[in-house]
Amino acid sequence: MATVVAEISMSQDGFLVDHATGPNQVLEWCEGGGAIVVGRRTFDAADWTAVRSARIPVFVVTRSVPAKDRYEDGSFTFVTDGGVKTAVARAKMLAGAMVVGLAGANITWQAINAGLVDDLRVIVVPVVAGKGIRIDETPHGPVRVEGPRGVEGTGVTHVSYRSASAA
Repeated sequence: MATVVAEISMSQDGFLVDHATGPNQVLEWCEGGGAIVVGRRTFDAADWTAVRSARIPVFVVTRSVPAKDRYEDGSFTFVTDGGVKTAVARAKMLAGAMVVGLAGANITWQAINAGLVDDLRVIVVPVVAGKGIRIDETPHGPVRVEGPRGVEGTGVTHVSYRSASAA
């Protein structure tokens, strides 16, 4: 069965996404995964070239399906009923034993609060963004995790937690 992984890249001052650069850096880690679940804001803002080239299926949680020009190749499935729970369930079925990645602050917290996340990974990037979406501006509650496991990377710190679930 697929493992659902939420990976959050965060600046030193607590910003998840810099509006100027968008979510493309966050999506890079998903390449090689089994499927990705995102929200509509992330779908609209991202450059999906690398993910589409890797033929990774993307499930977009949205209220309405956009014009077809961006997704005619079948890379994207728009989930308009059932929200993040339905999108994650469909992504896990398709991913098999591979990873289902979550991208986007709101979708990530929805999945954590619904108890759908197996691993929560926080990458602390050595930059002070000064603007964007703060981790504390997303709708979330207390989360129980096991860990942490910390790994120093090249210029970043990776902190991993197991069994993330809503308290």
